[in-house]
Amino acid sequence: MNKVIAIFGAGPGLGKSVALRFGREGNQIALVGRTLASLQSLAVSLDAQGITNATFCADLTHENNIPPLLHEIQKTLGDIEVVYYAPASTEAFLPASTLTVDNIRDRMSMGFISLIAIIHHLLPTMQQRRRGAVLAAFGGNAVMGLPYMSGLATAQAAARNYLYSLQGEVAHDNIHVGIIGISGVIKGSAYHASVTAGTSDAPDFLEMPLIDPDEMAEVLWKASHGQAELETFFPFEIAHSVPNHHHG
Repeated sequence: MNKVIAIFGAGPGLGKSVALRFGREGNQIALVGRTLASLQSLAVSLDAQGITNATFCADLTHENNIPPLLHEIQKTLGDIEVVYYAPASTEAFLPASTLTVDNIRDRMSMGFISLIAIIHHLLPTMQQRRRGAVLAAFGGNAVMGLPYMSGLATAQAAARNYLYSLQGEVAHDNIHVGIIGISGVIKGSAYHASVTAGTSDAPDFLEMPLIDPDEMAEVLWKASHGQAELETFFPFEIAHSVPNHHHG
Protein backbone atom coordinates (compact mmCIF):
# COMPACT_ATOMS: atom_id res chain seq x y z
CA MET A 1 0.00 0.00 0.00
CA ASN A 2 1.22 3.50 -0.80
CA LYS A 3 2.33 5.53 2.18
CA VAL A 4 0.13 8.07 3.91
CA ILE A 5 0.91 11.72 4.55
CA ALA A 6 -1.29 13.48 7.08
CA ILE A 7 -1.65 17.22 6.47
CA PHE A 8 -2.62 18.94 9.71
CA GLY A 9 -3.93 22.36 8.74
CA ALA A 10 -4.91 21.56 5.14
CA GLY A 11 -5.82 24.76 3.32
CA PRO A 12 -5.89 26.30 -0.17
CA GLY A 13 -2.30 27.60 -0.07
CA LEU A 14 0.72 25.55 0.98
CA GLY A 15 -1.39 22.66 2.27
CA LYS A 16 -2.90 22.18 -1.18
CA SER A 17 0.50 22.32 -2.87
CA VAL A 18 1.93 19.77 -0.42
CA ALA A 19 -1.04 17.47 -1.01
CA LEU A 20 -0.63 17.69 -4.79
CA ARG A 21 3.16 17.24 -4.67
CA PHE A 22 3.04 14.15 -2.49
CA GLY A 23 -0.07 12.85 -4.20
CA ARG A 24 1.62 12.91 -7.60
CA GLU A 25 4.13 10.44 -6.20
CA GLY A 26 1.34 8.00 -5.34
CA ASN A 27 0.94 8.86 -1.67
CA GLN A 28 -2.44 8.80 0.02
CA ILE A 29 -3.42 12.13 1.57
CA ALA A 30 -5.19 12.68 4.89
CA LEU A 31 -6.59 16.21 4.93
CA VAL A 32 -7.12 17.57 8.45
CA GLY A 33 -8.75 20.92 9.14
CA ARG A 34 -11.49 22.70 11.04
CA THR A 35 -13.75 23.64 8.12
CA LEU A 36 -15.52 20.89 6.22
CA ALA A 37 -16.27 23.06 3.17
CA SER A 38 -12.60 23.97 2.79
CA LEU A 39 -11.55 20.33 3.11
CA GLN A 40 -14.13 19.22 0.57
CA SER A 41 -12.95 21.85 -1.91
CA LEU A 42 -9.39 20.61 -1.53
CA ALA A 43 -10.52 17.00 -1.89
CA VAL A 44 -12.20 17.85 -5.21
CA SER A 45 -8.87 19.20 -6.50
CA LEU A 46 -7.11 15.99 -5.48
CA ASP A 47 -9.85 13.79 -6.92
CA ALA A 48 -9.42 15.55 -10.25
CA GLN A 49 -5.78 14.47 -10.24
CA GLY A 50 -6.63 10.88 -9.30
CA ILE A 51 -5.05 11.27 -5.86
CA THR A 52 -6.42 9.07 -3.07
CA ASN A 53 -7.50 11.23 -0.14
CA ALA A 54 -9.80 11.45 2.84
CA THR A 55 -10.97 14.43 4.90
CA PHE A 56 -11.04 14.71 8.69
CA CYS A 57 -12.57 17.63 10.58
CA ALA A 58 -10.67 18.31 13.80
CA ASP A 59 -9.94 21.14 16.20
CA LEU A 60 -6.22 21.09 16.94
CA THR A 61 -6.60 23.51 19.83
CA HIS A 62 -7.61 20.51 21.96
CA GLU A 63 -4.86 17.92 22.19
CA ASN A 64 -7.32 15.37 23.59
CA ASN A 65 -8.74 15.17 20.06
CA ILE A 66 -5.45 13.82 18.70
CA PRO A 67 -5.57 10.09 19.63
CA PRO A 68 -9.06 9.46 18.17
CA LEU A 69 -8.18 11.56 15.12
CA LEU A 70 -5.05 9.53 14.41
CA HIS A 71 -6.97 6.30 14.95
CA GLU A 72 -9.59 7.41 12.40
CA ILE A 73 -6.93 8.36 9.83
CA GLN A 74 -5.13 5.05 10.23
CA LYS A 75 -8.36 3.07 10.08
CA THR A 76 -9.31 4.85 6.84
CA LEU A 77 -5.99 5.07 4.98
CA GLY A 78 -3.37 3.10 6.90
CA ASP A 79 -0.34 3.96 9.00
CA ILE A 80 0.88 7.55 8.77
CA GLU A 81 4.44 7.74 7.49
CA VAL A 82 4.73 11.49 6.90
CA VAL A 83 3.40 14.27 9.13
CA TYR A 84 3.02 17.80 7.79
CA TYR A 85 2.01 20.20 10.56
CA ALA A 86 1.03 23.77 9.76
CA PRO A 87 -2.32 24.77 11.23
CA ALA A 88 -3.12 28.43 10.60
CA SER A 89 -4.90 30.59 13.12
CA THR A 90 -7.88 32.73 12.21
CA GLU A 91 -7.16 34.91 15.23
CA ALA A 92 -5.34 38.21 15.03
CA PHE A 93 -1.73 38.84 15.96
CA LEU A 94 -1.29 39.91 19.56
CA PRO A 95 1.18 42.42 21.00
CA ALA A 96 3.50 40.60 23.40
CA SER A 97 2.58 43.11 26.09
CA THR A 98 -1.04 41.91 26.00
CA LEU A 99 -0.37 38.16 26.30
CA THR A 100 -2.04 36.38 29.20
CA VAL A 101 -2.24 32.75 30.23
CA ASP A 102 -5.82 32.68 28.97
CA ASN A 103 -5.28 34.20 25.52
CA ILE A 104 -2.15 32.15 24.78
CA ARG A 105 -3.52 28.78 25.91
CA ASP A 106 -5.37 27.77 22.73
CA ARG A 107 -2.57 29.11 20.56
CA MET A 108 -0.03 26.99 22.46
CA SER A 109 -2.24 23.94 22.09
CA MET A 110 -2.65 24.38 18.35
CA GLY A 111 0.85 25.56 17.53
CA PHE A 112 2.88 23.32 19.82
CA ILE A 113 1.17 20.90 22.21
CA SER A 114 -0.92 19.07 19.59
CA LEU A 115 2.22 18.60 17.49
CA ILE A 116 3.88 16.88 20.45
CA ALA A 117 0.79 14.70 20.92
CA ILE A 118 0.92 13.62 17.27
CA ILE A 119 4.62 12.82 17.26
CA HIS A 120 4.44 11.04 20.62
CA HIS A 121 1.76 8.77 19.17
CA LEU A 122 3.41 8.09 15.79
CA LEU A 123 7.14 8.12 16.54
CA PRO A 124 7.47 4.61 18.02
CA THR A 125 6.10 3.03 14.82
CA MET A 126 8.34 5.24 12.66
CA GLN A 127 11.36 4.17 14.72
CA GLN A 128 10.39 0.52 14.58
CA ARG A 129 10.05 0.65 10.79
CA ARG A 130 13.08 2.93 10.43
CA ARG A 131 11.31 5.33 8.10
CA GLY A 132 9.19 8.43 8.36
CA ALA A 133 9.23 12.21 8.17
CA VAL A 134 8.04 15.14 10.24
CA LEU A 135 7.51 18.36 8.28
CA ALA A 136 6.29 21.76 9.42
CA ALA A 137 5.84 25.34 8.26
CA PHE A 138 6.10 28.33 10.58
CA GLY A 139 5.92 32.08 10.23
CA GLY A 140 9.22 33.93 10.15
CA ASN A 141 8.35 35.62 13.43
CA ALA A 142 8.75 32.24 15.12
CA VAL A 143 12.47 32.70 14.44
CA MET A 144 12.78 36.41 15.12
CA GLY A 145 10.09 38.04 17.22
CA LEU A 146 8.51 41.18 15.77
CA PRO A 147 6.62 43.87 17.68
CA TYR A 148 2.84 43.49 17.76
CA MET A 149 3.06 40.05 16.09
CA SER A 150 3.08 37.66 19.02
CA GLY A 151 0.48 35.01 19.77
CA LEU A 152 0.71 31.92 17.58
CA ALA A 153 4.35 32.75 16.83
CA THR A 154 5.20 32.09 20.47
CA ALA A 155 3.88 28.54 20.14
CA GLN A 156 5.60 28.07 16.78
CA ALA A 157 8.91 29.15 18.28
CA ALA A 158 8.56 26.38 20.85
CA ALA A 159 7.62 23.89 18.14
CA ARG A 160 10.62 24.91 16.05
CA ASN A 161 12.95 24.36 19.01
CA TYR A 162 11.35 20.96 19.61
CA LEU A 163 11.82 19.87 15.99
CA TYR A 164 15.45 20.95 15.98
CA SER A 165 16.05 18.76 19.03
CA LEU A 166 13.98 15.90 17.60
CA GLN A 167 15.95 15.87 14.36
CA GLY A 168 19.18 15.23 16.21
CA GLU A 169 17.61 12.33 18.08
CA VAL A 170 15.86 10.46 15.25
CA ALA A 171 18.14 10.96 12.25
CA HIS A 172 19.88 7.65 13.00
CA ASP A 173 16.46 5.96 12.73
CA ASN A 174 16.11 7.20 9.12
CA ILE A 175 13.41 9.66 10.19
CA HIS A 176 13.69 13.02 8.48
CA VAL A 177 12.66 16.44 9.80
CA GLY A 178 12.05 19.47 7.59
CA ILE A 179 10.95 23.01 8.44
CA ILE A 180 9.84 25.85 6.19
CA GLY A 181 10.14 29.39 7.57
CA ILE A 182 7.77 31.80 5.83
CA SER A 183 8.24 35.57 5.86
CA GLY A 184 5.58 36.51 3.39
CA VAL A 185 2.11 35.73 2.07
CA ILE A 186 1.45 32.36 0.47
CA LYS A 187 -0.12 32.72 -2.96
CA GLY A 188 -3.66 31.36 -3.05
CA SER A 189 -3.99 31.06 0.72
CA ALA A 190 -6.86 32.33 2.82
CA TYR A 191 -4.54 35.00 4.21
CA HIS A 192 -3.63 36.06 0.67
CA ALA A 193 -7.33 36.61 0.06
CA SER A 194 -7.58 38.79 3.18
CA VAL A 195 -4.56 40.85 2.10
CA THR A 196 -6.09 41.34 -1.34
CA ALA A 197 -9.36 42.40 0.28
CA GLY A 198 -7.58 44.79 2.65
CA THR A 199 -8.79 42.96 5.75
CA SER A 200 -5.52 41.41 6.99
CA ASP A 201 -4.29 42.05 10.53
CA ALA A 202 -0.60 42.58 9.75
CA PRO A 203 1.02 45.77 11.09
CA ASP A 204 1.34 48.58 8.55
CA PHE A 205 5.14 48.61 8.80
CA LEU A 206 5.47 45.01 7.65
CA GLU A 207 6.37 44.22 4.04
CA MET A 208 5.25 40.73 3.06
CA PRO A 209 6.24 39.41 -0.38
CA LEU A 210 4.08 36.91 -2.24
CA ILE A 211 5.49 33.37 -2.12
CA ASP A 212 4.79 30.46 -4.49
CA PRO A 213 3.53 27.48 -2.45
CA ASP A 214 4.66 25.00 -5.11
CA GLU A 215 8.29 25.97 -4.51
CA MET A 216 7.91 25.34 -0.79
CA ALA A 217 6.12 22.04 -1.38
CA GLU A 218 9.05 20.88 -3.51
CA VAL A 219 11.47 21.64 -0.65
CA LEU A 220 9.25 19.74 1.77
CA TRP A 221 9.13 16.77 -0.60
CA LYS A 222 12.92 16.70 -0.70
CA ALA A 223 13.10 17.13 3.08
CA SER A 224 10.91 14.07 3.54
CA HIS A 225 13.66 12.08 1.83
CA GLY A 226 16.54 13.74 3.67
CA GLN A 227 17.53 15.75 0.60
CA ALA A 228 17.08 19.26 2.01
CA GLU A 229 18.38 21.34 4.88
CA LEU A 230 16.65 20.99 8.23
CA GLU A 231 15.20 24.49 7.76
CA THR A 232 14.63 26.51 4.60
CA PHE A 233 13.44 30.11 4.57
CA PHE A 234 11.14 31.77 2.05
CA PRO A 235 11.89 34.15 0.51
CA PHE A 236 15.42 32.80 0.36
CA GLU A 237 17.05 36.16 1.05
CA ILE A 238 15.48 36.23 4.52
CA ALA A 239 18.01 33.58 5.57
CA HIS A 240 20.77 36.19 5.50
CA SER A 241 19.05 38.19 8.25
CA VAL A 242 18.09 35.26 10.49
CA PRO A 243 20.63 33.86 12.96
CA ASN A 244 21.71 30.24 12.32
CA HIS A 245 20.54 28.79 10.06
CA HIS A 246 3.04 32.46 7.72
CA HIS A 247 0.82 33.21 6.82
CA GLY A 248 -1.43 30.92 4.77
